[in-house]
Amino acid sequence: MPTRLVLPPSAFYNMFQSAVEVFPRESDGYSFLNPQGRDLVVVRACPIQTSKRGFGQVDFGNKAAMHRLTEFERAVSMNGHAGLIRGGYHSHTVKESVSELSLGDLKFIRDELAKRENLDYWVELIITLKERFYSTPSSPTARTWQSKNKLQAIVRPQANWGYRASIGAYVVDREEHIRELKVITNGKP
Repeated sequence: MPTRLVLPPSAFYNMFQSAVEVFPRESDGYSFLNPQGRDLVVVRACPIQTSKRGFGQVDFGNKAAMHRLTEFERAVSMNGHAGLIRGGYHSHTVKESVSELSLGDLKFIRDELAKRENLDYWVELIITLKERFYSTPSSPTARTWQSKNKLQAIVRPQANWGYRASIGAYVVDREEHIRELKVITNGKP
């Protein structure tokens, strides 16, 4: 079983961008992961554009679009990407949110595993996103740092305003055993 999740800058950017785009509603998407020893490396993070988004929840909206996406992904995986393990990501944006799995998240994971007989486990990434206003102006910046098992990030697109994020990752197997992975990056965002 993996112990770390490696989040390359491109996947970090895709996840963070999709969370910022719909903020303060929740974002969601699929992630494709490649095992490398005890690490899982995020190869792609693909947002789901047709989801029904709310404050504190997100759900697949357009069932026909989800079917098209699933069929597309099946064709891609049959064309040389069969070794990729599939997971998902979503954001938590409510003020009191944390980067931890909720009961709704576990139900979603249970449903996803039921649809995919070839997966032994599902990996879910959670981005807790908070909007921040700063009294001290700063140049636009983006930085990440490690805090226990979570990857922390600040993105300040403007002098007095930006976002703070905490990214956690969890492995859930078919018996619903849950294990937190250490999230690291292999480059600057």
